[in-house]
Amino acid sequence: METTKDKFFAQYWGQKVALYYENTFNYDFEFPKHWFNDTKLKLKSLNELSREDAIFIYCSKNGILRTEKVSLVAYSFSNKTLGIEIYTPEYSSQLIPKDYFSIDYLPVKLIDYLRSKSYAVPFMGLSVEKLIDNGWLVLE
Repeated sequence: METTKDKFFAQYWGQKVALYYENTFNYDFEFPKHWFNDTKLKLKSLNELSREDAIFIYCSKNGILRTEKVSLVAYSFSNKTLGIEIYTPEYSSQLIPKDYFSIDYLPVKLIDYLRSKSYAVPFMGLSVEKLIDNGWLVLE
């Protein structure tokens, strides 16, 4: 029988994020099913968002071609809100104003992108904090 935990784990299928006690394994067909109840996913916090991933999220959300020269100025994550500020040559020396994205309202393709990079994101109405409390994940 499929559980919500099964569905949550499936989001990270094929990534080396399954934490069974002190060891990390790929979560795939070779992962022993009898370990499942004692397994958590070891994921990255959005506070650890890389510069490249922040630029990708900003450009994708705002329709900026990634082939354009874009420099990241600053980014932050707090209270489920991602703040990203960039500079592009087309705006001369001006900064594009900081843009704020609520994780709850990012397009699914961007949430999937974050999952593909092993970031912890809310799932089915459960916050990252609740997923941690449930014992389903730990942050790196």
